[in-house]
Amino acid sequence: MQLAWQAAGICQSWRRIIALSQCVWLLMAGSALGAGTQVLSVSPSETKQLRKLLKGKRVDAILADGSTLVGRVKKVQDGFVVVDIQQNAGPNEAKSGLREIPPDRIATVHFTRHKGKWRAVLTSLFSVGGLFLGASIIGDCEGCEDGEPLVLAVIWGGMTILGYVLGIKKDRKAVTLLIEQAGTSGEAPSSE
Repeated sequence: MQLAWQAAGICQSWRRIIALSQCVWLLMAGSALGAGTQVLSVSPSETKQLRKLLKGKRVDAILADGSTLVGRVKKVQDGFVVVDIQQNAGPNEAKSGLREIPPDRIATVHFTRHKGKWRAVLTSLFSVGGLFLGASIIGDCEGCEDGEPLVLAVIWGGMTILGYVLGIKKDRKAVTLLIEQAGTSGEAPSSE
């Protein structure tokens, strides 16, 4: 009989080790999914592409004259971009508030893009991992019948939130948009 109890104890220990290793693997997989910076190039005349990329985004922009501005793009129409400017600096500072800026005056725009694929995947994986981890810890706990649901809820909820946060971090992508200026189509400069 004592041998059976020892075997049961070993199985519970292995369950915990497997659950912990799954959680560590999930943490490593989630943190290794770092997002890089994407660089795009468009022509100022590509209004549809600019609208798709910029509308509603919070942007940091460098204008062709060297001025910088921080604000939110309200709309993109033929011939201008309407930006609600919050901060600005440089030789020809634009005033704060809503301003129309021609796309050919904008050299570079930095913004963040969000896509929702990884948030759902990592939330689901961490939720399942947290459920197994909580169950294995409860299985090894002797004399804690009163707190079992609370322990399970805290571990499961914490792991689910962790997966959600790591998924959002992975979904966030920094984008640098280069707007081609007149005479700069990406060709190497001539040596004349």
